[in-house]
Amino acid sequence: MFKTSIQDRYHTLLADYLFKPAETRLAEAAALGRELVFDNYPPEDIVEIHEEALVRFVREHPGVSLKANIHLTSAPLMELLMAFGMAYRERLAHHQMEKELRLAAIFFENTPDGVLIMNSQANIITCNKSFSAITGYAMEEVLGERVSFLQSDQRPASIYQTFTDSLGENDQWQGEVWVKRKNGSTFLARLNLRKVDDLDGEIMYYVGAYKDITAQKRFEEHLHHRATHDELTNLPNRTLFYDRLEHALTQAKRYEYKMAVLFIDIDDFKAVNDSYGHGIGDLVLISVAERVSENLRQADTVARWGGDEFACILERIREKQDAANIAQKVNARMSLPFKIDGQEIKISLSIGISIYPENGEDYKTLLETADIAMYSAKKGGKNSFSI
Repeated sequence: MFKTSIQDRYHTLLADYLFKPAETRLAEAAALGRELVFDNYPPEDIVEIHEEALVRFVREHPGVSLKANIHLTSAPLMELLMAFGMAYRERLAHHQMEKELRLAAIFFENTPDGVLIMNSQANIITCNKSFSAITGYAMEEVLGERVSFLQSDQRPASIYQTFTDSLGENDQWQGEVWVKRKNGSTFLARLNLRKVDDLDGEIMYYVGAYKDITAQKRFEEHLHHRATHDELTNLPNRTLFYDRLEHALTQAKRYEYKMAVLFIDIDDFKAVNDSYGHGIGDLVLISVAERVSENLRQADTVARWGGDEFACILERIREKQDAANIAQKVNARMSLPFKIDGQEIKISLSIGISIYPENGEDYKTLLETADIAMYSAKKGGKNSFSI
């Protein structure tokens, strides 16, 4: 046996139990959910506990926490207490793990993201309800399949090499991919792919979470389009025009070719608004935008500058006559009357042209030069262009 004192952390005098049979005393402590704390105390507080009773107790009542800070004369009992502490911690850890697994299962089944779990060969071993709802595939249709069967024509095959490289270095990959549904349609997904290793560092599973972001992307593109395009004509606005002009200048400088900037103003547009109203005037602006666009090359840019003014970027021209030819072509197209709301409306344009690098090497100088040339065309009689 060993000698020690007993103190009840919860203010119950467990010393009273010393006068009862050991099993009864300890069973009552277990029933009360107490924690037995064994500490060294002065000799006058010393009481005796039979080792065998305590051994039976810790074996039969694992729900009672024992904390020991004593000098024991019995090595087997010390080992038993240590083992009990380890077992108790393991029970807590196991309980916590079960709780976390239950939470993970709830999340797996109820998350709006489509989740796939694959083995180390990327064969699907399970999926959740959201995955089936998003893709149209039931679980039994995807079990054993390689994840590559979801590949869309819009997603390059090299994306799988990207997955492999990233997972080898970082254990996860995140990005946007196009996924094919069962009905053949596709959707844009944000994919979070993670590798799960065993204790030896070998791949056990891959877990992929797909989130359909098609609507979100469309909304973002819509907002971006509104921020960079004119609401009436749907042409690029000044913001996008400046961006494209800077890019065109960079390319022209790098590859040493010419380019041109055109500044266009509708002659006497105020008279159109006064005679037909602003509603008809807006329709005229839309029609002018369409005709100018039709007579530019695909690589060129036409933007609404504001009011009745437009600006154009002509990339990769050989000489300034190329720009002059396009201006003539646009004016010739404008000579045909517009038929709007049962009425024929005739308009003409004044066009100013500046050439890189002869008339300037930065966007500000080129725009100013084209603007001056446009006013020169107006003074020259309108319905013309000037370089």
